[in-house]
Amino acid sequence: MYDLIIVGAGLSGAHAAYVIKKKHKNMRILMIEGKSRVGGRTETVEKPSVLDPNKKTKWDLGGQWVGASQKNVMKLINELNVETYRQFTTGKKLLELNGQVSEYCKTVPSTSLFSKLDMENYITKLDEITEKISSVQPYSAENDVKDLDSKNLKDYLDSISYTPSVKGIFQSNIRGIAGLETEQVNGLFGLAYIRSSNGIESITGASEGAAQEKRMKGGAQQLTEKMIEFIRQQSTAGRDSEFKLMLNTQLVEIVQSEENEDEPVRVVTRSTLNNEMETFVARKVISSIPINQYVNVSFKPELPLYKRQVFKFCQIGNYTKFIVTYKTHFWRAKGYSGEMSSDGSVIHLSEDKFDAVYGKEKHKLSFNKRMPTIGAVVETFDCSTYDDEPAIVGFLAGNGSNEWGDLTMELRREEVIEGLVRYFGPEARNYVEYIEKNWAYEVSFFLKCFVIVMILLTISLKSNLILAVCWWMSKLEHHIEQRDEGLCESDTRAIHQCSPVRHRIGHRMDRLHGRRRRKWRTSGQRSLVRSLWRQVGH
Repeated sequence: MYDLIIVGAGLSGAHAAYVIKKKHKNMRILMIEGKSRVGGRTETVEKPSVLDPNKKTKWDLGGQWVGASQKNVMKLINELNVETYRQFTTGKKLLELNGQVSEYCKTVPSTSLFSKLDMENYITKLDEITEKISSVQPYSAENDVKDLDSKNLKDYLDSISYTPSVKGIFQSNIRGIAGLETEQVNGLFGLAYIRSSNGIESITGASEGAAQEKRMKGGAQQLTEKMIEFIRQQSTAGRDSEFKLMLNTQLVEIVQSEENEDEPVRVVTRSTLNNEMETFVARKVISSIPINQYVNVSFKPELPLYKRQVFKFCQIGNYTKFIVTYKTHFWRAKGYSGEMSSDGSVIHLSEDKFDAVYGKEKHKLSFNKRMPTIGAVVETFDCSTYDDEPAIVGFLAGNGSNEWGDLTMELRREEVIEGLVRYFGPEARNYVEYIEKNWAYEVSFFLKCFVIVMILLTISLKSNLILAVCWWMSKLEHHIEQRDEGLCESDTRAIHQCSPVRHRIGHRMDRLHGRRRRKWRTSGQRSLVRSLWRQVGH
């Protein structure tokens, strides 16, 4: 029997094990992971160096940015001796709206005097309403704000803006932030998201303290790898301090006794390689998988229906991330920073080219491809490494990722490159390598992207949630725009629930069913319920 089973070997699950092992070296821990690798939403790949064929360069296909305001993550980075460097931001930025590309140097773009006034009014109204919303308890807002729980974000944003350019800018921003269209995002969630991240500029920007401020030498996945290596070192050869990591292992069921709370928890798993079922027993269970994945997990006793509904209402956005490497920083030579934001108004793929590729398949009943209705690239950044390997990184997001994701990689690559030519010049065609990852096709599980978003009428449901089994929702806390910050904050606060000196370790299944609430409501446990809101996001 294990002392602790951790579900998920991403940054959150690894951090939970890392902190626990530092405090309790002799705990026996089993970590299960559905994929064939650790790291979750971080994934670093090695490619031959553009500048030196004898060397390898590491590129992040998942989350890659951190910021100084992410104090917990930066503390972890320092503990693990990971070096960081600033994101390149020097130069002009580009904005594509309604088929036109414009340049700007300030943080917030504008295309005309009227749109500038509209933008200022828009941001003022946005600041006023977000001041009324708590990122910790958004459902406790005033009634006029709480009504947004039954509306989508697009309805509200359209009501406070007048010019198409401002509407287009924020549609593009939300698409890049959430991987969804504004009409797919719960209005109250979206505004609380913005509030908790100190505004749109902080989420989308790369200035000091913003979400894209810094990158890690050697890639972001090394954080998880180094924590797991530390755990292995702490776990001696003795049986009493065993640590076991099982990859390609999917969580199927969690079973706990209703009569005796001291009975161990039983965890049933399935191998994603051969479908072999295994059962493990532990005193405690920590789950760090994305909240929408719980719809595929069986619980005994069964969860209340409204909790199942919340899990279903947590929609994961859609992202395809690409990196294009070059031999020179030609965009820098032209005075560009590499930052570009687009509303998707320009499509380079022609109907004739689409028919040439898929014409022979259109008569088949199984044919499900269609000509995209939105441009592919939503945003780009300079992705050059710390030792100046030239590259541009960008994203297909929301409907763009959905529509282009169904087509061939060759068509996507051609569309991306033609977009870069439009933004930065014909030199963009002289690329060395095109690398992409569509997160909708992540092996074993359809994670789609780094963001979980609430859709309509879910926040009021969430206000009644009582979570159990230690749910380590790995994404957000007070700082939603910092993708990794929340997991460290959540883990640090909740670790004491898994201390072996406590009578009750973690939250038990009866907590999930809402029983014995008065005894349950200690300050530490109550904060975990409040944290569910903060734990769903970027």
